[in-house]
Amino acid sequence: MKAFREESAFYQLRLKHLFKNILEIKPKQEEKYLQAMVHKSYAQLHGLDIDNERLEFLGDAMYNAFCSEFVFRKYENNAEGKLTQLKSKLASRSFLNGLGKELGLNGLIKHNIDQESFRGSNLSGNALEALFGAVYLDLGNKKFRSMLNNMFQKYVDIEHVKVAEKDYKSLFWQYCQQLKEPIEVVAEEVVVGDKKQFRITLIVESLGAVDAIAKNKKLAQQRASKLFLQKLGKL
Repeated sequence: MKAFREESAFYQLRLKHLFKNILEIKPKQEEKYLQAMVHKSYAQLHGLDIDNERLEFLGDAMYNAFCSEFVFRKYENNAEGKLTQLKSKLASRSFLNGLGKELGLNGLIKHNIDQESFRGSNLSGNALEALFGAVYLDLGNKKFRSMLNNMFQKYVDIEHVKVAEKDYKSLFWQYCQQLKEPIEVVAEEVVVGDKKQFRITLIVESLGAVDAIAKNKKLAQQRASKLFLQKLGKL
């Protein structure tokens, strides 16, 4: 992906992971996706004449149209009031911020904002809408809608409008493969209260170790991978 050559190797890896494993798309005009990750604070600092606000404007409009039709078709017997309520939740800042974070956008957004302000901002949701705008412009409406349908199936509990966790294990494994670092996985049963749980410890010689406990091994490994990426500042 020549448009990504100036980015760090891990930034490129995360973009490719986003495209292939999460959005399941093949970009044509890669520069649009990079633009979607540029907040105006970063553009001003570096003297760039582009940021993600125009793409956000387009993505917001197209996403809202998709959500309206999505709830209309899915809930055939619901009255207008209930459809409006659900659509509003899907298009809310809090929902989009959460979805953007779970898709890994926080580690991709280029900005010049301190971390405390970033945590209380809408940058994740805004960047997600800009990404929607980029997909729509690059791949057209049919692929855009297909991408959103797949995303909802994978990451959204539509009945409760909750966001599902993404595959942190794959991203962590890819990162260590890039560094050519082997990962040692130690699994053990533990008892928390009166319930059997599983502890997974991930050990990478040059990076240290992280462990997590959950009700099953799969979930514990996901949590440990997420914690490791957070420890490394990759989320």
